Amino acid sequence: MRRMWITPAAALAAAGALLAASPAQADDRSCDGPIGPETVPGGVVVPDGEVCELAGTRVLGSVRVGTGAALFAEGIALSGNLDVRGDADVSLDRGEIAGSVKATRPGTAVFAQRLTVAGTLEARGADILDLRDSVVEGNFYVRDTQEGSLFCGNSLNGSSEFTGNLGQLTLGAGDGFCDGNRLEGNVKVAGNRGFTEIGDNDVGGNLTCFANDPAPVGGGNRVEGNREGQCAAL
Repeated sequence: MRRMWITPAAALAAAGALLAASPAQADDRSCDGPIGPETVPGGVVVPDGEVCELAGTRVLGSVRVGTGAALFAEGIALSGNLDVRGDADVSLDRGEIAGSVKATRPGTAVFAQRLTVAGTLEARGADILDLRDSVVEGNFYVRDTQEGSLFCGNSLNGSSEFTGNLGQLTLGAGDGFCDGNRLEGNVKVAGNRGFTEIGDNDVGGNLTCFANDPAPVGGGNRVEGNREGQCAAL
């Protein structure tokens, strides 16, 4: 499983080995290298096969990451959405996204920490979504991931759904390595086919688990609503 935070410098060193950029739309800025602490008046497009580094950058539009591309961002402010296309690698360290985040294509891996997302965060059919010490104000959907996902120390303020995932799913553990999460709404964990751990989370709504094989393990969760199905004892 890919589990590595890659520095911007390492990303830029790899850029020369990637494919040529495809053209950006007229209102967007194409990124195939570094953009520093400046304001981009429109959106940013990372063309297919290119590597983009955003460091302290303010983007007034949306960011789209193309197929086979990579985005390494630190301390960004994004007024629009983040849309991650197929077979892309994304690493986000600190930042604010006023819109939503979507990673909905096969081969995509997203690693994020210390991130604030005002909208919805959705991963569907991606390889990996790892999220640490972050805040998501909207709903949170993790569906049909292939390799696994890790969620530690987050505040998820909408409803959360973890369904149909094939790899390991860790939703808090309470073991010092992975802190529990605060999940304000209802939490649904269903139809997952990898090892699933649910530990030391604060749940504001119901915690409902069914049709997971194997059944989830864990404990120490504090649930204000009902504990249902396979999570009745967690």
